[in-house]
Amino acid sequence: MQERDTGPGQVRPGRQGRCSPLLADADKELRKNVAITLTKIGPDAKTAVPALADALREEDSEFRLAILAALAAIGPEARAAVPALIQVFESRDKNIHRKCAQTLGKIGKDAVKQLITSLNHENNLIRIGSAMALGEIGPAAKSARQQLTIHAQNDLDFQVREVASSALVKVMAKP
Repeated sequence: MQERDTGPGQVRPGRQGRCSPLLADADKELRKNVAITLTKIGPDAKTAVPALADALREEDSEFRLAILAALAAIGPEARAAVPALIQVFESRDKNIHRKCAQTLGKIGKDAVKQLITSLNHENNLIRIGSAMALGEIGPAAKSARQQLTIHAQNDLDFQVREVASSALVKVMAKP
């Protein structure tokens, strides 16, 4: 029988690729512990990004928050997860929304182009989340200024207008 690392912090650097299949394990506690471990590894866990992005499809909020924390800890190296992160904004869970925006903020400028595109999505939750994430990125998202202005002034949804206005202030702030 093969032994598995199951506790947070028990995976040695260089072995995070072995963690990826465990993110789909039937054991909820194991999956969460793997995500926590990948968070502790940080940017060196970049090989786990595809598995982390796939795991975002899970509905378990606690697990999704752990996945988001791992992707945030990986930072810009998690850019391949941006499309999956944008889809997470469809969630009505405000904690998930906030953490997802913060995660995209940690990925930074590599997420800007896709977030600008998603500002025009038909789903208002995705537009809200995208504007929120651009605000988290801040001045590095200056290229979003025009689209944020349009949505701050003209979006049919009041919340999108409000969040886009707030994001615009953050994007235009001096670094």
